[in-house]
Amino acid sequence: MRLGVSGGSSKDTLDPHTWAQQIDGARVCQLYEWLAYRDADYVLRPMLGVEFIPNKNADQMLVKLRPGVTFHSGKPLTADDVVFSFERMMNPNVGAAEYGQFISVIKKVEAVDSGTVRFTFKFPFSQLEDFAGSSSAGIIPVGWTENKPDGTGPFKFQSFTPGQQSVFVRNDHYWDHPKPYVDSVTIIDLTDDAARVNALVSGAVDAIDSVPYVLLPSVQANTNLHALISETGNWYPLTMRVDKAPFNDPRVRQAMRWLIDRNQMLNDAYGGHARIGNDLFAIDDPLYDHSIEQREQDIDKAKFLLKQAGHGNGLTVNLVTAPIENGVVQSCVVFAQQAKAAGVNVVLTKLDTTTFFDNQYMQRTFSVDWWDAESFLSGTAYTQLPFSHFNETHYDNPQFTKWYYDAVATTDFSLQKEIAAKMQQQLWLDGGEIIVAFADNVDAYSRKVTGFIPNKTGFNLNYWGVKDAWFV
Repeated sequence: MRLGVSGGSSKDTLDPHTWAQQIDGARVCQLYEWLAYRDADYVLRPMLGVEFIPNKNADQMLVKLRPGVTFHSGKPLTADDVVFSFERMMNPNVGAAEYGQFISVIKKVEAVDSGTVRFTFKFPFSQLEDFAGSSSAGIIPVGWTENKPDGTGPFKFQSFTPGQQSVFVRNDHYWDHPKPYVDSVTIIDLTDDAARVNALVSGAVDAIDSVPYVLLPSVQANTNLHALISETGNWYPLTMRVDKAPFNDPRVRQAMRWLIDRNQMLNDAYGGHARIGNDLFAIDDPLYDHSIEQREQDIDKAKFLLKQAGHGNGLTVNLVTAPIENGVVQSCVVFAQQAKAAGVNVVLTKLDTTTFFDNQYMQRTFSVDWWDAESFLSGTAYTQLPFSHFNETHYDNPQFTKWYYDAVATTDFSLQKEIAAKMQQQLWLDGGEIIVAFADNVDAYSRKVTGFIPNKTGFNLNYWGVKDAWFV
């Protein structure tokens, strides 16, 4: 199976805890697995952990591991490996994506016996299974190094050339027998959109991710190809640093949100393949508050807010963008056009993907980003708290943070939903993200291949499910 995947550079990685680019995720999903995961319908399921048992006070949880699982090296999975994995993620020197989430709540991780792990929390905490299901929380063996990328996943490492390709071979001892069905997976870095589509058309690859929306009709018209369209909770926010002018004034942030014609954005940037957003994430989570007023374009309100904030004679802002996901650059172009009506001059700076993820990533005053579908509380822990690894808006609201701790502590869903509603109302009022849409994933594959299905998790090309695909 040859996959043509967008992105890639000399900074490509096989590290399951620090990866950031979509193509890194493609590799990680072949090699490693998690204590839990979300299936194609976004339902939380057990994976390497089969039972999550809280104590009466919810400040400890026992996790029972799946028996009979081995790493690619042949070593059995044990509780010591889970302890090692979580301690690595909580090591500040590693730079793990989950560092902020786990260090803030986990007091101790210890092996009870070879198949049981005890998590002790700093306060009552009910969300371990959800948080541990993150694609950045892969379980690795004691002593793991990136030079020896050993995991429990369906495919084993064979070779890796950053910026070019990576090759993985079938794990014949995979616990979910008889999967996987193909002998090997080759992931080829194909940053250019047209080159990626042409590679599929010519038969150089068997499947590709991120079909540009403008090229989808030609793919659908090709009788040798299938388009794979997944309705997802993916959000590609415009990110405003709330601690930097002019966005340190919440009236400016509000104005930026009110000036957008969201229906036009969906059509012009996403080809209609998206759902309207309301500047909040996690639309498929039961905690998502659909009762909050849906923002629609209101130029007069935007102008009024800007005038109040001292920008009555106009405002110029620089927006940094890059082709980090399908429709992102186009959405910035449309935003810049729409902003003119409110007297806002948006100067676009377009970077390539490699430069975008340099040491200025998450530091720019006005920029973009991409997120696969997340639950509301997990997404909050990733992006909206003082300790969040990906708090690119530098949002820090003490009341919001207190509500977060209250929400993750309770096991009462009704109370949790009530708290989450207050959190979302706060983000809607003064948050730093502009979320116009939840974008569909549009991928494609040869009719010689079957087994791929639409996937709400937001992983392009159903990366969770490459192990389910085969040739016909």
